[in-house]
Amino acid sequence: MRKGIDIQVTKTIAAVGTIEVLPKGGYGYQELGMTGKAAATASGLSTTTQYYVTAAINGGTATEYDITTAADVTLGAVIALLNAAISGVTFEIINGDVRCTSDTKMAGSAIALTAGTTGTDLLATLTDCSVETAVKPSGTTYCLTEIDIGITAYADTGVLSLSDGTTVWFGPWLCKDGNGHLIPLKWADGWQWTTEKPLQLICATANVGARITVKGFVR
Repeated sequence: MRKGIDIQVTKTIAAVGTIEVLPKGGYGYQELGMTGKAAATASGLSTTTQYYVTAAINGGTATEYDITTAADVTLGAVIALLNAAISGVTFEIINGDVRCTSDTKMAGSAIALTAGTTGTDLLATLTDCSVETAVKPSGTTYCLTEIDIGITAYADTGVLSLSDGTTVWFGPWLCKDGNGHLIPLKWADGWQWTTEKPLQLICATANVGARITVKGFVR
């Protein structure tokens, strides 16, 4: 089964230079070991009660956070409280499990959730919670299924290419009126490369512009 974080990134370039479409590294995340959960699922927490959890984000200092429940103690409501209380991460339900993902894609992107100690521990109270080993995708692979480059401006001598800053992977493509309005690259099983390299779109000529959309997953 595929285990990864879905990505879809769209960026534009409209001048000579380089844009980084996907930076090196991936989004670190940690899941709570649940199965079959949905936003409406009961969380196991009590109403109008304060709970504590500790999180270290991207290798930073472990910091304790707290939430206070209201009348709604479904997983969806608890997730909303966590997202409001802890900056730099996003809690959501993925494939029936609760996942906490770093908002930053970089080398060292990581999440470490541990027990709260000041008061009632959130992780120990959530129904079916068994915190899994954190996933640190930095330094593994991007798996791309599709890259679409739409040409938005033209020049007889204009060229575009995809690179990691050192090696040109694809291109250069000639971009002039009537030639190369859409450049589609697709892979049935995904094209992989190390996330220690960025994906860059390079414009070598004035009066050339493009919009690039990259789809796939990182793991």
